[in-house]
Amino acid sequence: MNDLAHWLDHQLQESAPEATLSRSFGGRNVLLRGDDFEELQQISWALGEASAIERKPSVELRVLGEVLRTAPIPDENAVGPYGVVLTLEGTGWRACVDVDEGRLLAYHAASRVALSAALIPEAPRHRSEFGRTLLHWLATDDGNLVVHAGAVGRAGKAILFIGPGGAGKSTFVRVAVGAGATFLGDNALEVSFEGKGVATWGVYGSLKVRPPLVLPDAVALGNARHDADIGKDLYDMAAYASLGEPHAACSLVALSADGPRELTPLGRGAALFALGPSTMVQFPLYGPEVFAACGQLVRSLDCWSLGQLDTVEDHGRILERLLG
Repeated sequence: MNDLAHWLDHQLQESAPEATLSRSFGGRNVLLRGDDFEELQQISWALGEASAIERKPSVELRVLGEVLRTAPIPDENAVGPYGVVLTLEGTGWRACVDVDEGRLLAYHAASRVALSAALIPEAPRHRSEFGRTLLHWLATDDGNLVVHAGAVGRAGKAILFIGPGGAGKSTFVRVAVGAGATFLGDNALEVSFEGKGVATWGVYGSLKVRPPLVLPDAVALGNARHDADIGKDLYDMAAYASLGEPHAACSLVALSADGPRELTPLGRGAALFALGPSTMVQFPLYGPEVFAACGQLVRSLDCWSLGQLDTVEDHGRILERLLG
């Protein structure tokens, strides 16, 4: 039998850790289990309170520790891109490993139980989007999509902002929040397809920006957690966020440094080209399913192109046009 699968089966059968914490996790809730309640709080600080509007079955995530040292980590020949373990087909498990950082994430779909283990404290960027690979796996299994985008909402409606790094997603989200919009995310969102409409689910109440801030007075931010590896400051946006609650997506705005200074209609093909590749890179595996879902998303929304804007007032004017 596959050694890693056997080890994972054994961990699944072991008594679950006693400390528990429920959080929202996109379109579902997650029950975190571990040996230390404070650790569960620290690693999941960017997740929202468990939602009463859960649409998909919940998932259990067991946070393990030193037991990872006993795991038979496969050699590099059995590990593919992004650390995906290639030898678990047919075992009921999916897993990815990071040997350098001493991290393992595994998911057993039949029981909807995941195992997460790390030998060293997770970097701030990992905690700010805790479990994002698991989120991607769950969303795909549940018929949803995790998309590389930022978003804000108002009165139950949402705008999605897409674009490469530095295009202005986080800036537009900050300015919109300063104008009274609800924070839904700046990098990763879950969307579900509800009949002919699209529901957007905020997942992470974290904002990641590279200092110095563009338009620094857009909204009051608290103390930052700095991640030196990526050169970004991470802010807790819980006071402005709606996580685990659906918002009806109405528009998708593709931002770019050299784009038009006014909202300009964007064709579906161009919108898919702007959204699909970046989402597939950010959330690898299930490429055909992800690309098809991206296509469904752009067909369901009004799509626009927009360049970088210079003032808070310009951002506010666009926001009012889109959300009213």
